[in-house]
Amino acid sequence: MSNEAVALIGVGGTIAGVIVASAFNLASSVLSRRFNLADRAADHREWYRRTLFEKRLAAAQEAYSWLMRLNEAANFANPTTPGSEPNKALMQFCRQARQWYDGNCLFLEDTLPSSSGFIKVTNMAAAYAAGADIAKALPPFQAIIEEERALRERVNQLLEAERQSNGRAPGQGRDG
Repeated sequence: MSNEAVALIGVGGTIAGVIVASAFNLASSVLSRRFNLADRAADHREWYRRTLFEKRLAAAQEAYSWLMRLNEAANFANPTTPGSEPNKALMQFCRQARQWYDGNCLFLEDTLPSSSGFIKVTNMAAAYAAGADIAKALPPFQAIIEEERALRERVNQLLEAERQSNGRAPGQGRDG
């Protein structure tokens, strides 16, 4: 074999090696990108799930706080004195609670509700403060208790769903 033939074989081998290495690098790069995209999508889904859970839990906590403050305000109101300062304060508080609920109902209910225990409480408290038909203006305290129970159930549902999504058995803590 001549030197030229050996040189051509060497150059051909080098070119073939470069082509094979380049193809391997390209395939490796494409696979790596696909895995990275899948990981990022999974990270985004987890971030969204976690953020939604936290917002729902915070909304339930705020709803509880509104109920307790509404309960306190209702204790000072009297349906026989609709124009009194405590009754006016309760009416104003009911409006604020309703506005808060309207901005957070999706986090509390998971959908736009057709009826709501929270709104029932605010409506009953407002009617109580206004002295609207005193025989029907029942104190909103029983409705507050019922809504507090519903909120407690909602929180338990949220926490249970979070435990299940993290693969923990019911009742297990973080250390598990």
